[in-house]
Order: sequence, then C-alpha cells, then structure tokens
Amino acid sequence: MRALRRLVRRGRVRVARRGPRVVGFIAVADGEVHGLYLEPGVRGRGVGHCLIADAQARADRLGLWAHAANHRARRFYAANGFRPTAIGDGNDERLTELRFEWERA
Repeated sequence: MRALRRLVRRGRVRVARRGPRVVGFIAVADGEVHGLYLEPGVRGRGVGHCLIADAQARADRLGLWAHAANHRARRFYAANGFRPTAIGDGNDERLTELRFEWERA
C-alpha cells in the first residue's frame, strides 16, 4: 500500500470514472505496470483497454507480472499487444506468475 501511495503522489496513477465514481485505475512507473484494477461491474466494457491504451500512448515499452492462473488477465494483455516473456514466483503468495511485455512497433 505504501508503494501505491508513492505512485499516487508522483502522478503515476490514472483513474477511470463513471460519473463522480472511480471505477478503475492503472499505476505505471518507469515502464512497469504496478497495478491495474477495475470494479467487477465495468469489466469487459472497454475500461481496462482505455487505461492500457493511455499507458501505451505515454511509453515506448511496458512490462508487468500477472498470476499464471488468471486466464482472463492473460487474454486481456495478449489482446492489448503484450506477449509473455518469462515465468516466475517471486510474489508474496509464491504463486506462478507470467511476465508480459509490450513494445511500441
């Protein structure tokens, strides 16, 4: 949580709103996506794509880690031009993760 607060203070977090309500956010610093979250009610409605597209417009490369078992996230990142590049388990839960990377063509 402390890391997310630092990203907010540095202006590295973009939010998606539905009216006055925040329905999602993406946190990006130095080419690394540190978090992408959407309220369940807006998933599959293009909000995540808009957040990723905004991050891609601001960077030449992006990378992130996603849990290997999260097939929806894997499909989402692949559909948005990311490709898997590595496998790891360096997270607190010791779950298998996949590294995804995107590079401007």
